[in-house]
Amino acid sequence: FFFIEARSLSINMAKIPPAFMKAFLQNKEVMEEIESIIQKEIKSNLKITQTSYICMYGKGETNIFDEAITFCVKYDKFGTWKWKCSAIHAASNTKISVEKCDSQKKAVELALKSMVQKLVSSGKLKSKRFQQGVMNGLKEKGWTMQKIMQTVQKQMKQTKKTNA
Repeated sequence: FFFIEARSLSINMAKIPPAFMKAFLQNKEVMEEIESIIQKEIKSNLKITQTSYICMYGKGETNIFDEAITFCVKYDKFGTWKWKCSAIHAASNTKISVEKCDSQKKAVELALKSMVQKLVSSGKLKSKRFQQGVMNGLKEKGWTMQKIMQTVQKQMKQTKKTNA
């Protein structure tokens, strides 16, 4: 779901070789954990900065371990009669737009989720603070070095079977 550059992440406990980290990050369970960590960070830092009930729009911002993302959501009352949202990560000049959402909340959630996917898959979220935040989140969820190594071994066996 999310792709984080294997060589860009490290765990304070020890350095993990890139091939191991790649296998770790290819694991579905790991990616679900990382997504939940990022979603929690987005929600806990979400701020609405401007709203208008008459014009039916809102502006806001959030950050993921110091990576700021702004967004604007509005109701398309002259076309689709649905909500649309644009999210911007100014540091990388990346913009995502979603349209035709049934609710304001869904539009914002989808835009932010799409933005994070694009930033992570393109390698634009590689700051040390982001990496540390994700790895600390995994540690809090019980990802010990032993569990990581077991996951890596399992994933490497599965990849080997798939490629054979």
